[in-house]
Amino acid sequence: MIICNGDAGNMSYFQLYLAKNWTSRGFNVVTFDWRGFGKSSPFAMDRNYLCYTEMLEDYRAVIRKTSEQEEVLDGATAIVGWSTGAYLSMITAHTDNLVNAFIGRSLPTDFDDFIPLVMQYKNKTRNELLVPDDFPTELMPVHIAPEFEKPLFLIVGENDFRTPVWMSRKIIESLPETTPKELMIVENAAHGGKEDPMLIAFDDFIKRTSDFLMANLRPLHGEQPSAAE
Repeated sequence: MIICNGDAGNMSYFQLYLAKNWTSRGFNVVTFDWRGFGKSSPFAMDRNYLCYTEMLEDYRAVIRKTSEQEEVLDGATAIVGWSTGAYLSMITAHTDNLVNAFIGRSLPTDFDDFIPLVMQYKNKTRNELLVPDDFPTELMPVHIAPEFEKPLFLIVGENDFRTPVWMSRKIIESLPETTPKELMIVENAAHGGKEDPMLIAFDDFIKRTSDFLMANLRPLHGEQPSAAE
């Protein structure tokens, strides 16, 4: 399991609690910081940008380095992300054949839906919420969902006003019928911080995601991919 961050903090925060609990259930867990975060290489950032396209390059590098480790099973790599990290994760899961499942918290549909809500919730102007010109907006979750065939687990707080429940539902409902999927809606939870749905329902989240991966990643429950795959 590879855990990526959102657009704040670093891997010494909540990731450690997730890693501790998933490793106790037998998973190998990798955490990392984007460039410009934590102890990663410095990278100049404009706080008005919602993300940087370079983050997708960072993700790809971590996945490839992880795949080289002896203990990593072929066909059993899941990536986990929240908020900004959630849509970066779904894009990466869709485009990278080394990724086999995706777990996301507070996943936006696309920027057209997301930005107006953030403007209202954060009292920001449109010029304070920018997307890089070279970012692949056509790969935002709601656009790739009809072709997304890898196991997908979403969690969202019932009181999340930035990435509301309807966004997660729309993505889930857009997936192919054959795609393994699960939506966890957490009561009394919002977007993040102390109201993070993963934090409020922590034990249940760890159990449900662990069970979901064990059930839907073949190498984890005894089936190995065939040579043709």
